Amino acid sequence: MAIAAKKKTAAYIDARSRLFNAAVREFATHGLAGARTDAIAKAADVNIALLFYYFSNKEQLYAAVMEEVFAQWSQALRVPLEAKGSPRQRILAYVDAFYDFVAASVWRPRLVQQELMRSTHPTAIRKLLKMYVSPIHTKFMKLMREGIADHSFREVDVENFYYSSTAIITHYFTNSSAILAISGTNPVSPARVKTRKRAVLDLISTALLNQPAGQVKTRLKTSEGK
Repeated sequence: MAIAAKKKTAAYIDARSRLFNAAVREFATHGLAGARTDAIAKAADVNIALLFYYFSNKEQLYAAVMEEVFAQWSQALRVPLEAKGSPRQRILAYVDAFYDFVAASVWRPRLVQQELMRSTHPTAIRKLLKMYVSPIHTKFMKLMREGIADHSFREVDVENFYYSSTAIITHYFTNSSAILAISGTNPVSPARVKTRKRAVLDLISTALLNQPAGQVKTRLKTSEGK
């Protein structure tokens, strides 16, 4: 009985995960209005009756998908923001975690960006923003101020740095199809994703972190020597 129950639970988790991933891609590609439940079921390799067993309609599936994306993102970023360590360590861990979450699936950031670009948001989306995004924003701002106070960070506009760093991390993936057309190479290949991550960490580090005094002196001597 226990083995059968475990198998049933595992099958449920697997089917739901496939439905979630297929739904994210379908909604990100076609929006709520254009998305088709039969296409989602086919992509997830499940009977459409199973989809409606879990979710009574397309709108309910969309709402569930949006909440799960926000919840997963929030959980991924809470860990480094709430961890022990210096502001420098935590901000770099935050960027690392944020980047890895976005890089894992271009469809998640595209779906969220598509929703956030609306001029007005429905009540359900405003609720998700308040529940999941606002706390991360608050924790990020607090960490930034801690880093400025202990001179780990430059005295930047913390509010705008939040928006700028978010854009630097996500823009590459939300616009990957355009980058492909521009560059002629796959921007989300493992090698390109790895290279992009180094570039993002370098850019944010250079923009935010104060260099240790020893490094500054070394650079000045090098410049003078030239």
